Amino acid sequence: MPASAQSSRQLEARCQQLIDFFDYYTNSRRENSDGHRNHTRIGAEIDCDRGKYRDGIAAMEKLLRDKKYELPAAGPG
Repeated sequence: MPASAQSSRQLEARCQQLIDFFDYYTNSRRENSDGHRNHTRIGAEIDCDRGKYRDGIAAMEKLLRDKKYELPAAGPG
């Protein structure tokens, strides 16, 4: 389903899903892990908290792709 056809609730859930996915796979005890401190992630979370879901989703998708992660499938609406 294209983002333009998704409800606000679905966009909010997708935004949080991507942030949670990033946190799960990037939080580690290794020194080179940025996890919660990643500036793009922080900005995306702020966008999502402010209701700018599409911006947050776009930022998280780019961040995950740049870090060579396969994007998770969108969860149930």
